[in-house]
Amino acid sequence: MMPLSSPARRILAWLAAALGLLSAALLAVFMHMRLDRELSELPEPERRALYERTRETLRSSCTQARGAEVTEYCRQQADFIKRFPECDRECRDLAARFAPQPSR
Repeated sequence: MMPLSSPARRILAWLAAALGLLSAALLAVFMHMRLDRELSELPEPERRALYERTRETLRSSCTQARGAEVTEYCRQQADFIKRFPECDRECRDLAARFAPQPSR
């Protein structure tokens, strides 16, 4: 087997990196679709209760949260609550308060 030339190695490295990124993106899409399906399959009373608990966490604990770990948890909860069919405009506005802020 002949050794690969430097340009060929670079091309293979770029292809491997692109394939890795594509795989990660597809996995993320699959996981979001799965979460959406699982939420829609929950019985309405259970889904509603989970929605209400998540919303209350955002309103109370997260509104007063400090620290990177708590802030990240609140961002995750905000992303989660937006997946509920019950999440109306008020809910989306609440979730938007925990979106990452652009740095200067």
